[in-house]
Order: sequence, then C-alpha cells, then structure tokens
Amino acid sequence: MVVRRSYLTQPKESLLLPRSAMAVLERFAQASDDTGLPEEQLLMNSLTSFPVFVKDPESGPRGWPVNTNPGMMWHPWFWLTDRVSGRYEFNDEDGVFVRELDDFWITRVAFETIAAELYDPESGSWLDVLSLYGLDIALPDVQARVAAWLSGADDPVLDSIDLTEQLEDPDQPDWAAAEVNEFLRAGKAASWGAVAESILLTLNESFPKSKSVEEARHVLQTIADAAAILVGDAPTDDGHDRLDTFYQIAEEAQDPAVPFEQVHSRVQYIVNSLTEVRNGFYPIYEEFVSQLQQDASE
Repeated sequence: MVVRRSYLTQPKESLLLPRSAMAVLERFAQASDDTGLPEEQLLMNSLTSFPVFVKDPESGPRGWPVNTNPGMMWHPWFWLTDRVSGRYEFNDEDGVFVRELDDFWITRVAFETIAAELYDPESGSWLDVLSLYGLDIALPDVQARVAAWLSGADDPVLDSIDLTEQLEDPDQPDWAAAEVNEFLRAGKAASWGAVAESILLTLNESFPKSKSVEEARHVLQTIADAAAILVGDAPTDDGHDRLDTFYQIAEEAQDPAVPFEQVHSRVQYIVNSLTEVRNGFYPIYEEFVSQLQQDASE
C-alpha cells in the first residue's frame, strides 16, 4: 500500500513562497533534529517553505551520514535522482562555465518534487518512498535494515529504489529550469516582501512580551538570524551591506559580554531595515500571488 505522510507542512501549503519566515527557520531546525542531518546538509532560501536535503558522497557510503535517523528515510528527498539532487553545470551567456546556484537549485527541487507528486500541496503530504517498495518504516526490523544500508550493507530492495519514473521526462529532461528561471525573476523580490512582513510581525509580537533579558536576547538573535538568512540579500536604498549587520546583531544578542542596552538599541535598525524591504517589495508579492491564483484558475 502506498503511503503519504504529513510532515511539518500543512494542507493547502505549497513548497513555494512560504507563509511564515519563522516557520522556515523552525522547520530547518526540526528537520535537522528529526533526520540527524548536519546543518551543512540542509539548504533553505526565502522562496521555499522546507529545507532541501543535500546529498554528499563524503558524508557516508550512501551519501548520507551513517547516523541518519532510519525512521526518516521514507522522505522523498533522500531518494531523488542524480539529475535532481545534483547541480546543473553549463556555460552562461558569456561562455563562462558555471554551476547552478543555491537559490536556483533549491527552487528547482521544490518545483520537481511537486510536479512528480512526491509532495502534494492540497493535502500538505509527502510520498513515503519506502512504501512503494512494500517497506513499513515503522517496523523495527525495517529500520534496522535501513540503518545497515546507510552504513554500506547491501540490500536488494533498498538498492533498487529508483524514482526515475516519477521525476524524469525523457522528452523534456530540463523542463523545470525554464520555469524556475521565470519564477525567480519575480518570485525572489516577492519573497523578500512577504518574509520581511512576517519577520516584522514576529518581532512586534514577541520582543515586547519577553519576560527576561535572556528571553529578549534570544528573540532578537532569532529575528536577526532570520533577517540575515531570508532577506539579507535584498538591495538597500543606500547600498550598505545589510547581511553583515544582521549577523553582527545576532552575535551581539547571544554574547552576554555585550551590554543589553547596546543589544536593545539595535532593534530600531532591524525595524527600519525590514520596513524598507517590506515597503519596497510587498506590493510585488501581492501582485505575484494574484497572478499565480489567476493562472491556476485558467
């Protein structure tokens, strides 16, 4: 029996243009905890609502750490084909050999995952890949088999898992690249607006409710990290490097040697920066979502 599983996402939720900036960060931490993957084998951006798993041949015999949680190996992102899990390499318009950038690759994985029905936005559910092969990951003996396989042991069933049928179209192997390219033109700017609005709402709600200096520091560190990761690359009116400033604020917030008065004084910078991003890009987000909804109804 083919199984679909709910995991961190909600019904009616796409993997594109996340509803909440803070949810993206929370999912990153939760996915790392649940899978056992180190942070360097997870990637996220402001355009997608779930961190992508990064296969690394140096991390283990199967491309994943040997201590990866076998109970999570049902997830389709552990079983992507080489084309989808790898980076495209090509010559750009100037003839320079380049490798697919993080933003493009993360977004392409999301596009291809949805198109292959490995993730269903309507139900917010993921395909349990192991169930396609008659394996119930809830059973201890199956988990033991997966753990042994991760360590390099042969397993005729696990060795045969192949999502080529779901992910590969021989007539249009690179169909997603063109769609992602078009999506990124407006989607990146749209995501900056939506994410800035989301972080501002969280800051205005959480920071005043802090019951201690320690809690206030933690809130500000989380907010500054989120701003750096998700909108730090948004252009500024005066051209200054917002990314480094956000990261500096996060470091100050978690350093008890930095006076809290200095940390607190940085709140206004975050508010002003996020307001600038929101005001500049949120209208693009509204227009972008409206266009997506219009396209979906046609």
